[in-house]
Amino acid sequence: MFELKHERHQVKYLGQDMMEFLVNTKFEDLPEEVVLRSKHIVADAVACMLAGAKTRTMYGTDFDGMAKIVEGNVTPVGRNFKTSAAMAAFLNSIHAQTHDYNDGLNNSGMLGGAYHPGRTVVAVALAVGEAVGASGKDILTAVVLGIEVAAR
Repeated sequence: MFELKHERHQVKYLGQDMMEFLVNTKFEDLPEEVVLRSKHIVADAVACMLAGAKTRTMYGTDFDGMAKIVEGNVTPVGRNFKTSAAMAAFLNSIHAQTHDYNDGLNNSGMLGGAYHPGRTVVAVALAVGEAVGASGKDILTAVVLGIEVAAR
């Protein structure tokens, strides 16, 4: 699936090891301290989403009308309407950033600096998780793996 065959040689894609790790990692593989930390990250992100969803700013309100016209089966955090998973993830992410209280990874990325993985990873994991009927364990696993990729 991730190999190119050229006569007698097999070439491994650069991201093949990461893809295999992502595909093969199950909730049961996660260390207890990682599960606990992921629960804290989810709680922090959801709290930020709720605070942002209740704040009247360009981030919290201007996109609701757009989201309401998109059909779907997912409820953005702090809202009482359904939209697509993509639009719910978008709103969740915007709401999580509204007050800038969210988590942060210092010295992450190619250029250093800080990154807030919870606002995007948790936003997407919750929205897609609801859309596909994922379990809480599946969502936590997605959060852990999403942050693992984002931090690299």
